Amino acid sequence: MIVEELAKREKWDLAGAASIQMCVRSIPWREMREVVLKSVSSSVRKRFERWNGDIAADSFPSALFEVFIARMAIRVSQAKAPKSWDWAVGKGASLLNPFSFFGYRRIAHLIELMVCEPEGWFDQGWPKTIAIAMDEAEKELNAFGKQPGWGTVRPLTLQHIMLGRTPLRRAFDLGPVPVSGDEHTPNHASAMPLDPLGPVKSMPNLRATIDVGNWSASRFSIAGGQSGNPFSPHYADLFESWQRGEGVPVAFTAEEVASASVDVLKLIPA
Repeated sequence: MIVEELAKREKWDLAGAASIQMCVRSIPWREMREVVLKSVSSSVRKRFERWNGDIAADSFPSALFEVFIARMAIRVSQAKAPKSWDWAVGKGASLLNPFSFFGYRRIAHLIELMVCEPEGWFDQGWPKTIAIAMDEAEKELNAFGKQPGWGTVRPLTLQHIMLGRTPLRRAFDLGPVPVSGDEHTPNHASAMPLDPLGPVKSMPNLRATIDVGNWSASRFSIAGGQSGNPFSPHYADLFESWQRGEGVPVAFTAEEVASASVDVLKLIPA
């Protein structure tokens, strides 16, 4: 998707470059769209026909699609590896590492299978299996209310690396906030087949746009802030701009650094 966005134009500005980082268009949906539409019920088909394919936080089709491909990835793995299917879709080796990178590779394989519909995978055939998986996904989402958005069923919470695992975590966590995107979009917010509605597993912590012709015009933001200290004013001061895909100036010259500096730490040899 990034290559496609870059090919659309020859001249770029900071706003255009930043827009690519926020792109949430789904290539998996584009590649399996026709297969899904011919297999699902008429009501689901109408819903997806009106969807633009963006994995948006406020979109119910986005949520439905994400849970659907997770359920299909599991079905495909169970069909050929009934005793070890969970490892194939990303089960980790321990409680400290509950997921593996295998889960991130399942969707490309799933697309290939759904497009080709090879024989010998499902007794009821691919269309029926797709329809069943879609029905299961819709029923699962019904627990969140009427047509919930993707950001509602799978929000983002930033946990403090230490305090986020204690009873005090709510005082130091940031979020939950609705986020767009998935494992396959430039605006990355991964979802694993084993746990599509669980916490976001990986995301772009840094957003940066660099103007090599005018360095001082460059902007950046990170999820949260520049301090890991929850009592610092810089613990969460970039979180909102990061969510919007915006940023703060990058001080490059000595004068800009001096002007932007709040504190100075001097290291004096003993």
